[in-house]
Amino acid sequence: MSKLYFITVFMCACVGGVFAQQRTLEALQLADALGEAMLHNTSLAQASLDQNIAHAQFGSSTAAFLPQVNLSYTSTLTNNPLMVFGNKMVQGIVTANDFDPILLNNPSDYQNHNAMVSVVQPILNPDILFQRRAANIQQEVYDFKKQYTQSYITFEVKKTYYQLLLNYEALEVLKQAFRTTEEANNSVSNFYQQGLVTKADVLNAQVYKSSIESQLLATQNSIEALSDQLSVLMNRETMATYTVQADTNYRTIPDEGAYVYSAARADFMAYNKTVESYDKMIQASRFSLSPRLNAFGNYQSNSNTFGFGNGSYYVGLQVSMDVFKGLTNYHKIAVQKFQRNKIALELKTEQVRAQTEIESAKRSMRDIHVRMQLTQASISQAKEALKLTQDRYTEGLVKTTDLLTSQNLLAQQELALSKIYFEYNVTVSYLSFLTNQNQ
Repeated sequence: MSKLYFITVFMCACVGGVFAQQRTLEALQLADALGEAMLHNTSLAQASLDQNIAHAQFGSSTAAFLPQVNLSYTSTLTNNPLMVFGNKMVQGIVTANDFDPILLNNPSDYQNHNAMVSVVQPILNPDILFQRRAANIQQEVYDFKKQYTQSYITFEVKKTYYQLLLNYEALEVLKQAFRTTEEANNSVSNFYQQGLVTKADVLNAQVYKSSIESQLLATQNSIEALSDQLSVLMNRETMATYTVQADTNYRTIPDEGAYVYSAARADFMAYNKTVESYDKMIQASRFSLSPRLNAFGNYQSNSNTFGFGNGSYYVGLQVSMDVFKGLTNYHKIAVQKFQRNKIALELKTEQVRAQTEIESAKRSMRDIHVRMQLTQASISQAKEALKLTQDRYTEGLVKTTDLLTSQNLLAQQELALSKIYFEYNVTVSYLSFLTNQNQ
């Protein structure tokens, strides 16, 4: 079984080596990763498109002020008595002969070519004005949504970067453990040849070494997977394995009091603006039953041949209002109110959740800080214990398993400290996200 295990590990290492050759090694700073994500992340690109859509929709609301102009050219052919006589009138070519009853009642086919320009100028449409205000607020909604997306992407990049950093630190710990294990293996082999230890001691040392090798392979695979996640966040297509390093703040203990709840967080502002937008839409629906004032006019040219002929104009003012539309507007307002109240309730729920998460994250920070101090003390103790065990092992006073146990304990404590620093920095990044400090 041991032989089969070694073969499996060897094959995995070979396959990993083949794939590693297809990847490039690239140094990546956290600031560079954040900058590139802000420029190229696909979620941010989608948020920008939503933002552009909102701006374009607001632009279309200028119809409340600008005229609507229509051009048309229409050709007709008819023998309808009334239409034939009317066409001659608008063409300005009616003569006394056209009043002949026989011609009036049985006209020949007659054609008319009408060129017309029509203009409608809005003057006062209260419902459209409120719709425009709602569209203007919607622009702000999507501006805040984009800010929130930026804040979230910042957190995701930091978390992934710190995960990658953790794996590199774990890799160094495992490499050191592997070197120590190799030395122990060599010593055990020598002692076994001298008859000082049993075959079981040799096998235990080999199993422990294989375990470290397996962990090294898993950690390397994790580094490549996390590098791919960073590439996705930065919208890179290259298959690169990133080398990372801790910034100056990575092992700094920040002031917990700096992280406080903020009602100005971008997602809260988006909720508030959405509620405000619904208020304007409700007002627009109410004013849709009020009188509307518009000016209109057209100029047309009529001829019995292709081209232009006799011209005439038609202008006026129109006051209109919808008196009753089968309660459609009443129910529309009711739906908008329910939607507004739903958004307001969601805002309140998110605010309470954010306050709870902030307090929970702060408790985690305090807990992690205590564990950090305890683990640092444990590492010091484990180093001292390993030194004593190595000295006694050299003198033949302890077994190989005791030495391996001491080495394993130190490696585990060092890995635990790296994980605690990772947890701490992710918690700090999450608090920054929750308290609006990523923007």
